[in-house]
Amino acid sequence: MKIIHIVLGKANPSRANGVNKVVHSLSCWLHNKGIKTEVWGITTTPFATTPDRPYPLKLFKANMLSFLPPKELINKMEKLSKDTIIHFHGVLIPVFSKIATLSIQLGLP
Repeated sequence: MKIIHIVLGKANPSRANGVNKVVHSLSCWLHNKGIKTEVWGITTTPFATTPDRPYPLKLFKANMLSFLPPKELINKMEKLSKDTIIHFHGVLIPVFSKIATLSIQLGLP
């Protein structure tokens, strides 16, 4: 089993944003319990320097049309095993709706 947390941004724990802190803390806790976990971030600056983390962080360049998922993210999702759990962090984010639809089509919980 693997858990993938999807966020807007980079889940930077040094930011004041509560979502960043929660995703980072949760991912660290899961990683420390031996559960495979990754954070996938959708950002306009995917090559910016980020703090070191114990879990993998994969950043994807946000699409010009903000409601469409990045093509690289779609390609990665299509290669995931069926025991991968997708966990979204955010409310009423249009791109998450498209990713959730893809997740259902791929049989990913």
